[in-house]
Amino acid sequence: MGKEIIKKDQYQGLTKNQLAEIDGSHLLKALGTNTAYNKHVPSTIKDAQEGVSLSVIRKHNPVLLDLSIGVLLEDLARSFNAQWSERMMLSIVDRITNKYWYLKIDEIAFVFSNAIDGIYGKVYGQIQISTVMEWLHEYDVNDRLSYHESRNAIHKESSGRYFEEKEHKDYIDIRNQTKEMEKKYIASRDAKMKVFKDN
Repeated sequence: MGKEIIKKDQYQGLTKNQLAEIDGSHLLKALGTNTAYNKHVPSTIKDAQEGVSLSVIRKHNPVLLDLSIGVLLEDLARSFNAQWSERMMLSIVDRITNKYWYLKIDEIAFVFSNAIDGIYGKVYGQIQISTVMEWLHEYDVNDRLSYHESRNAIHKESSGRYFEEKEHKDYIDIRNQTKEMEKKYIASRDAKMKVFKDN
């Protein structure tokens, strides 16, 4: 089953009401994610890393990117009983897509889910743009970075062990070859000495 082709300008020029009626789940599935529309939220950072980056979605369909993050923000606002204006929502979407373009859409869903669960601390009063950006920053510099560092350390450790074992094996092979050459040299030298003594 192939991925659907997404035309960049497919939703350009539609009114806000027309955009609100669009069911974008088939488009997200075509891009490899359906987080925002079926409410599947990754339970681990590893799972969130398997999604599609915001920059890829933006490249294929910038309106879809805004809609996807908008849906996630609406769920977030609903969970905190927040009343955000359309202008505030657009401002948050713009800040997220410009500052965290390299994150995956599933990572955004993961961060918002963690925020709802209180992972980033309790929320008192109205949620501001700065609060949402702090959550993303916390995830980016702590959780995400730690995940990548530990993953790289495991890879480096296993690679290092491989190379240490290979170097040790190479050393043993060279030592054995040297001993064999030494034996041949001694045998050759002894044979020459015997010929020399016999003459």
